Amino acid sequence: MTQKGGQRRETSCQTNVLISIPQAYECVEPWRSELDPSARLGVPPHITLLYPWVEPSSSSLHILDSIVRQVRPFELTFSSVKTFPATIWLAPTPTAPVTALIAQLQAAFPFCVPYGGRHSRSRPHLTVANGVHPDSHRGAQDDLRSKLPLVVEVRGLEVWAEAAPGGTWRLVQRLSFGNRQSRSLVRRAG
Repeated sequence: MTQKGGQRRETSCQTNVLISIPQAYECVEPWRSELDPSARLGVPPHITLLYPWVEPSSSSLHILDSIVRQVRPFELTFSSVKTFPATIWLAPTPTAPVTALIAQLQAAFPFCVPYGGRHSRSRPHLTVANGVHPDSHRGAQDDLRSKLPLVVEVRGLEVWAEAAPGGTWRLVQRLSFGNRQSRSLVRRAG
């Protein structure tokens, strides 16, 4: 959905504001590419901040950039493997900088309901397997635990969007925390 002239309108493609964790590739593969549909669609290992988000526009990206400029880089440690029903995930600590960023994004885009309202709250996590019964993948969980802890420095966030409805995803914008200049990866008309 997007907001134009104060009105909400649905978009045909989905968008996601996320923290990309490329350092996790070595840890989460081959499990993620096999067990997480978003990996097969081109989305990197990540922590979702706000999904679904609005259609990227100069206005929405400007609002996002104004939030991101106020955030300082921070460190996350992934040291445990957790499960939700049908999901295996890595837990980041501390969660405070991520939950604060989520709260800021929700305040700036109140018409974007996290996960479309499917979950009562947004808990920071890096999904490794989705749509599976966690008990049937104990080997994956044991392998993941053997590769932890994973410590990463988070320096910004990214906006991802479907290239076409139901298709692969593409990186639209990378925004750096602090006063660094954002980097647009896609030119948009208008």
